[in-house]
Amino acid sequence: MAKQKNLLLTNRSLKRGKTHRQTESISKSPFIVGGIIPFLESNERCYKLSVYSAVDKLVRAKKLFSKWQSDWLLSKSSDVIDPKKITTNEKERFTDLLYLLHSNIFTGVQRHEFAAYVVDSQADWTRIRIYKNRAGEWIGYCAVHRFKNYIFDRPCVVIRAEAGILREYRGRSITLWFGFKEALKYRIKHPFCDLYYLGSFVHPSVLYMFSRYFSEYYPRADAPIPDNIKFLMLELAKVFHLKPVEGQDVLVRQVGWRTKESMEDQSFWQKHPNPVVKFYIKTNPGYASGNGMLTLVPLTFRNIIMSLIRFIKNKIVRRIT
Repeated sequence: MAKQKNLLLTNRSLKRGKTHRQTESISKSPFIVGGIIPFLESNERCYKLSVYSAVDKLVRAKKLFSKWQSDWLLSKSSDVIDPKKITTNEKERFTDLLYLLHSNIFTGVQRHEFAAYVVDSQADWTRIRIYKNRAGEWIGYCAVHRFKNYIFDRPCVVIRAEAGILREYRGRSITLWFGFKEALKYRIKHPFCDLYYLGSFVHPSVLYMFSRYFSEYYPRADAPIPDNIKFLMLELAKVFHLKPVEGQDVLVRQVGWRTKESMEDQSFWQKHPNPVVKFYIKTNPGYASGNGMLTLVPLTFRNIIMSLIRFIKNKIVRRIT
């Protein structure tokens, strides 16, 4: 029995030794050292990187959603007013509030002048959009007007607009979207009419914004105005009583609205490297005194659609980056 017991223990020891030697030999095998272990370690690193990447994407997605949510709330937190469909008392109250907002953005125009130009416009059609923040406070507005005219014995429709937004909410071009939408709606309903936008921009930022979205607009920094377009612009300026400024470029007109901005903001635009901004300041050096620069945009299907695509693309890029 003793011999059998010793033999059993010896066999067990041998088996253990064999197993240990097998494990050791396997762990030292070139396949394990050069293959599986680095593979597992590599997989662990990849897993960690995947986790970090997923977390980073979640964080970026959250930020992106927050930006979309902010703009969505801003667009939803707005009212569109038809001045002809509200009572006299409502219109007076509305004008008071709108002029108060306007006075925080611009200077140089009295309340009665503002009311006649924006709220009680002689246009055939007017809509005024009020933009609000999350607290329900008015932060900006965009008034769009349509005028039916005859130019050179041809019927045409001219869209004009006034817009302003408080400084802390600028940079999103939110007021431009309202004009885009109304122009597109009218163009679809009237595909063959001559449709134009005529502006008299009192700040270089507006021409800069238009240059980013519209493929066809006048004047441009990179090309002269065709004679027929320039003649049309000057004729429309007469129709809308936009008087020229003596001693200035023929496109510079008396407006009177002056954008409220700090010395820092003025310096920013004066030193801006963009050719469009430089062109505007060179053409209309007295914009800070309330002079505007005539700007014409032919609202063809192609121009509107291309501008809309650029507008949406720019919004997406800004939210991703």
